[in-house]
Amino acid sequence: MEEWIVKDIFLKAKKSLEKMNESLRLFKEFIEEGKTQDLKKYYLARTFLKEGQKYCEEVIKDAKKFLGPLPAYLSKEIVEARTQLLKATKVVALSQDYEGLVAELLEDEILKSFMSPEEINGFLKENFQKQQLGKRKLPNIKARMVIDKLKRVERQGLAGQKRASEEAQKRA
Repeated sequence: MEEWIVKDIFLKAKKSLEKMNESLRLFKEFIEEGKTQDLKKYYLARTFLKEGQKYCEEVIKDAKKFLGPLPAYLSKEIVEARTQLLKATKVVALSQDYEGLVAELLEDEILKSFMSPEEINGFLKENFQKQQLGKRKLPNIKARMVIDKLKRVERQGLAGQKRASEEAQKRA
């Protein structure tokens, strides 16, 4: 597993976020235009939203592949190499306690490109305990934060699409 493959998860996530944010902006402009609505903006926004959703699905699939459980038949060397690669590329969190994790995540360049410090703190307060339950592992919290951010923006985009569609139908 090469370093670029692992970091590709975050590149796709960045593309997804950019596309969905652009769709939100276009839906908002479309709604605010009122009677002079340009349907091109509406369809462009829908296209951006669909592209963002496609990238988001790829991010989730890749995250499961790279961060999920490994088959039992793999050798310890392969498991250790994967663990070292994830640590070296800073894809996983190293801190295990709340205060250390907050400090680590606030300094993380990848997360800074997706979330504000307030969003990072809020997510940790809400999800620190949940991330340790069941099959979830605390080191994978960075990926969980990015995926949750994408899902939140996706929901906003779908709501914007619905509202824009209703506005277009009212004025048709």
